[in-house]
Amino acid sequence: MNPIFTLIFIALSSYSFSQNGYLKKKELFLGADSIEGKRIIAGMYLVSTDSLTLQMDLTILDNWIPKDSMTELLTLDQSSIRQPLFMFPYPSDTIPAYRYVNERGFELYLAKEPCFESYHQDGVKMNVSCQFTLAQVYLPEYKKFYVHSLPLMYLK
Repeated sequence: MNPIFTLIFIALSSYSFSQNGYLKKKELFLGADSIEGKRIIAGMYLVSTDSLTLQMDLTILDNWIPKDSMTELLTLDQSSIRQPLFMFPYPSDTIPAYRYVNERGFELYLAKEPCFESYHQDGVKMNVSCQFTLAQVYLPEYKKFYVHSLPLMYLK
């Protein structure tokens, strides 16, 4: 294989994957809702440990009183990268999502990041900015003793 082609392919692949589910820094997501008659607040920090794995630090509060806290490693379901297989049921739209799971039964949906291009006044592209905005955590069966779902979380 031509070394120049290989270098271009690696560069495009790494750029492409950076736009597909890879967090470049630690991100905070928060959500609150009334669920099953309880005021639930959920917050989590997400950070990539490598290109396929996220570390999730999740805290659940009931009326601002800590109820549960956990740290989990989640792996990207690679089928969610290129195809819209997983969606957020959002009031005004459905939003495609990346799906992360682990063997303990945790499931995280992370909305595919919208990207915005900015241009110089003479029409030259300056940069592309992409940002995740929504996350939803589904608890495994053994963690559903308190509530069956967590609120939709927004990037803060």
